Amino acid sequence: MTCNEVLLPMTLNLVAPPNRHWRISNEAVSLGHSVVSGFWALYAIIVYPKLIEDMVNYTNTMAHYLLIVSTGYLIHDLIDLLINEQSLRIIELLFHHVIVLIAFGTNYATNKFLGVVVCGLLMELNSIFLHSRSMLNLYRVDKSSTPFRIIALLNIVTFIIFRMAVSTYLLYWQITTAWKMVWYLILITFIVIVSLAITNIVLLYRVLAADGLLGKKRQREVPTNPVQVVAQAARASNDRLRDEDEIEVIA
Repeated sequence: MTCNEVLLPMTLNLVAPPNRHWRISNEAVSLGHSVVSGFWALYAIIVYPKLIEDMVNYTNTMAHYLLIVSTGYLIHDLIDLLINEQSLRIIELLFHHVIVLIAFGTNYATNKFLGVVVCGLLMELNSIFLHSRSMLNLYRVDKSSTPFRIIALLNIVTFIIFRMAVSTYLLYWQITTAWKMVWYLILITFIVIVSLAITNIVLLYRVLAADGLLGKKRQREVPTNPVQVVAQAARASNDRLRDEDEIEVIA
């Protein structure tokens, strides 16, 4: 039994179109991982500052357990997406998961870069609000409502702090420190860090566009009448979930 099979009945008591039930349970699992891994990474860095001071060679058992937990989640989500995802969204999600698993695998193989990986997992603190916002969208919560506005604001604030700032720091580390290593490790860290930075830039654009901060033409509208949404979904239960109805959460 997968995590989604456990969480699915818990989420169905809210109003949502039938063809979104799996997506909601998938987001719920991702939200749980974001809460656990994000605060775990923050705690590890606060308690063990050497994770940042020496991001290549420093090792720590508690931080290593964090990688094991996150690896389990990524493998589970990878399999879940391959089985259930029916949209083009799967391409970028699989790309993201593979890049992160490469980073984790490099640590397992070399016993290095624990600090780099833990620093990257700080991005999960923003993913808490990314997944929360996506779930509100899936339930067709009015974008003008107070809960949605609060989540949207916290999403943007934490995006700047825990995604863009962290990506910038990792790029700085790549430029100033990574060049001292052997060429193949430089290549691996470059691919991982640059890929995540590009992903974050694209995702930031989508978030700002979805919230109407890049102009009304790019803002996505969400129907406010859940009864109409359910009725429409019932008539088209075999149709694929339209990607443009929600932010593509890829972390």
